[in-house]
Amino acid sequence: MNLTEAERKQRIQAYENREAVEFLIQNVLTTVPLRSEIREQIIEDTLKGALPAKNAWPEKGLLEDISDAVRDICLPTLVLASENDQVEKIEVLERALVPSIPTARMTTISETGHLSPLEVPDKIASEIRAFLPG
Repeated sequence: MNLTEAERKQRIQAYENREAVEFLIQNVLTTVPLRSEIREQIIEDTLKGALPAKNAWPEKGLLEDISDAVRDICLPTLVLASENDQVEKIEVLERALVPSIPTARMTTISETGHLSPLEVPDKIASEIRAFLPG
């Protein structure tokens, strides 16, 4: 993903303080309201994160092309996409990830955002159970 310097800086600053993290949770990462204790844990964990780790994703991780590496995946692979994910968008997964994994099958989870395992854990578990053999 190509980011401008301003976009990269915005992504780094998104995790600098409580207000920024709360804004991100509410407006970017979730569709389903989280229980208050889960929300607090996300905020606490995010603020505790080391600055080099917070900077690594927008400065390096987002720029990395993993398509060659995932071509070697030979096991059945379930890609769970979230309908309202603003970070890992369905279109990008369909275009850039799923075709690169020979055994991949993608399923879309409705009415959820980027933090789908926290938003709709039962839906996620159900999709995984349905994917597993026997």
